Amino acid sequence: MTIETSAIPDVGFGVRVRGISEDSLKDDTVRQRLRGLLAENGLIILEGLEPDHLLQVSVGAVFGKVKDYPPDQRGKIGDREVPGVGAMISTPDKCTVVEIAGTQLSNWMPWHIDQCYKDSPNLARVLRCGQLPRAGGMTGFLDGALLYERLDPELRSEMESCSITYSLSLALDDLRFGKPPGFRIVRKTSASATTPSDADVQTATHRAVRITPSGRKALFFSPWMATGIAGRADTGGDALLETVAQEIVSLGRTLGYFHSWRLSDMVIWDNLRMLHSSSGIDPTLSRIMYRTTVSAL
Repeated sequence: MTIETSAIPDVGFGVRVRGISEDSLKDDTVRQRLRGLLAENGLIILEGLEPDHLLQVSVGAVFGKVKDYPPDQRGKIGDREVPGVGAMISTPDKCTVVEIAGTQLSNWMPWHIDQCYKDSPNLARVLRCGQLPRAGGMTGFLDGALLYERLDPELRSEMESCSITYSLSLALDDLRFGKPPGFRIVRKTSASATTPSDADVQTATHRAVRITPSGRKALFFSPWMATGIAGRADTGGDALLETVAQEIVSLGRTLGYFHSWRLSDMVIWDNLRMLHSSSGIDPTLSRIMYRTTVSAL
């Protein structure tokens, strides 16, 4: 079986792929090709797929071990829950609302790396849209390898020697670095307002520069959930991270890829290389996303 690939226009990373189905994923040559494409490009946009939970799990399994989700978080086919698919549902009565430069948004997320607060963050993630809002709701991707190359040389040199500590907190009022201009929280969901107990807090420390599977250096810095530079409690450490975080926000406007969803799309990214974000939607709208997490090879 053959698959078709094409570059993403005007973006220095990622690849579009067509021709994927349950049948094609049984072909070892196709599976190896997909793994090679992810290692080289960091991001794959699968187009023209059936919007199917089971196919999504099969796509994730190409890249490694698929993590399960708690029963109350799983996607469903009818009344049957599908292990390996997590539902993320944003509705007007169940959403955090922020204001950025005078515009109110729900479903907004800053640039981040999934599970950066764990010693071993997940390797990859598959994402699919289950309900499209009338407008907005784009998912942004930013290549850490490209960021490393484009970062100011002095900042890059400083980050080379840093290890950064992260702590699990999804509450946006805990966002320390990289806040956009005019940022404020208008309303929080009960879930986002909950502060975990000390026993439940997960923390981890990671080097700020990694080597990608293709051999390139990549910036590994998640402004969301970062708490500071390990072993450096002075204000200069926080100032460095804020400067780099604002560089990420700025470079994201020119180097980032923002995916406008179709129900027939799935996106896979290398979580140890790519940062991602959500552009947000009007708080009166709803959006459903389905995620599959690849936790290990």
